[in-house]
Amino acid sequence: MAKHRAALTTSIRAGEGAVIDVASRRTEGAVVEISLDLASAPVPTRSYCADVGTTMLDDGDVLILCGQKKLVGGGLRSLLVIRLTKQAAGQFLGTCGTFHPDLRKYLEQQGLNPAPALELESEPDQTVALVANIVAAAKSANEGCLDFYHVSPRMWADFTRHNLNQIAIDPVVRIMVPVQLLVTILDGISAKAGTESEGSR
Repeated sequence: MAKHRAALTTSIRAGEGAVIDVASRRTEGAVVEISLDLASAPVPTRSYCADVGTTMLDDGDVLILCGQKKLVGGGLRSLLVIRLTKQAAGQFLGTCGTFHPDLRKYLEQQGLNPAPALELESEPDQTVALVANIVAAAKSANEGCLDFYHVSPRMWADFTRHNLNQIAIDPVVRIMVPVQLLVTILDGISAKAGTESEGSR
């Protein structure tokens, strides 16, 4: 008897996020590999411009810290902290197979160096923490951006239980960074996630 997918109207609740297409397949050990069509995902409406940043580990998760320097005096004006599980960080790195090394080649061609990692001495009053589990990166000339999305645990459970071909994804934030800082962040994620990509060697 043919298996029918669950009706989306009863499985994806209102407010979970934008619905996008998903391709999935089961591998050995009942592991499910999925491919998200982020081209159809909405751009995050929240945007943040960072000029400094770093990465760190916290309770096994990878934190991406992006900040804005004060124009007068030392320290930071604001700080944005994005929390990723190691699994989510590793999955993001898996999408950067050629992107990461190409970024490093671009810096070399332009005579640029990766940005120094931020040395955080204290948190500024304007510190905001967000969570994400899907990341998309892009660059144009010396500008880079990181788009962060989140799929809720409830949505993942419904997706697996009902064998859906769509999923709801919540746009979290877009962070604009200089390309030098983008390389530093990718290097840091690679080291913290325990998965070195070709670009960080």
